[in-house]
Amino acid sequence: MPRLNGGLTLTPFQYDLMKRWAAGDFTADWVGPPAVVQFNQLAPAQQAEALDMAGLVTTVGGGFSPGIEGGEIMRFPSTYERPFRVNHDLAPGSLTASLAIPWQGDFTLCIEDWWPAGRPNRATQDGSAFYPWMPKEWVPKDTLANWWKLGFITKKQIANKDAYVETERIL
Repeated sequence: MPRLNGGLTLTPFQYDLMKRWAAGDFTADWVGPPAVVQFNQLAPAQQAEALDMAGLVTTVGGGFSPGIEGGEIMRFPSTYERPFRVNHDLAPGSLTASLAIPWQGDFTLCIEDWWPAGRPNRATQDGSAFYPWMPKEWVPKDTLANWWKLGFITKKQIANKDAYVETERIL
C-alpha cells in the first residue's frame, strides 16, 4: 500500500489482513450479489439499514476514518456509541465540521495524490487524447459556478481497454 499524502497508510491490523488475503488465507464464501428488492417492499428496519448503506457504499475510505466524508472526529472512540454507530449526543455538523467548505475544494485539490477518486481523474473523447476531467486551474468558486459545463462520463472499451469517455462537455 503506497503511503498517502502525509505518510498515512493502512493500520497494522488492516495490513495484516491484506497480507493474509494475498497469501490465500481467507474463507472463499462470497456467493454473489444479493437479489435486488425495491425500497418500498422492505420492512421499516430494513429501509433504515438500506439508507445507511446507500451513504456508506460511496465513501472512498482510508486507513484511519471512513474517508473524506468525515473529519478527524472519526478517530475518537467517544464519537461512537457502539461499533459502526455514531454517538447520538453529537451536535449536528460535528462529523463534517473540520472538512473543506465548500466540499468542492477537496474535490479538486485532492485529485491524484490523496484519496482514491470517487470520479475519474482523466477522461477522453476519442480514445487517443486524455485530459483531466476537472480542470486543475478551477478553484472552488469556479467549480461551484461551472460544474454544469462538465460532460457525462461513461466507462467504455477502447482498443480492448477500459476508458472513461466524456460526452457533452461545454468547456
